[in-house]
Amino acid sequence: MNQSKREKPLPPMFMTREVLEAYENGTEEEFIALFQPQIRYICTRLDCWRHCRLPRCRRSRRCTGSHKPRTFHPTFPPCISSNELHQAWLLEHRVYIGEVEAAYADAGDEKGA
Repeated sequence: MNQSKREKPLPPMFMTREVLEAYENGTEEEFIALFQPQIRYICTRLDCWRHCRLPRCRRSRRCTGSHKPRTFHPTFPPCISSNELHQAWLLEHRVYIGEVEAAYADAGDEKGA
């Protein structure tokens, strides 16, 4: 049996050219829709589902929330409801980006799809 050189699967890559183009040329709604998977992934890593007001997040034990215009920050799901949680998300996002860059560099894959 032929095994891959990588023991662990690569972390998901969410920041694609499509997302960057939506950020630069699209509407805010287009960018938010494309960026939501990454936002939910980081919220899940932070266990935000544990205190989320959405029952579906708590039941599935992962963030399934979506953009709502009247939340704490218009890009984030309802579980990010304070400055402290937003700061924790930003820090975790930096850790995640470092992991992605290291994993793809080790694998010899090109970043940014």
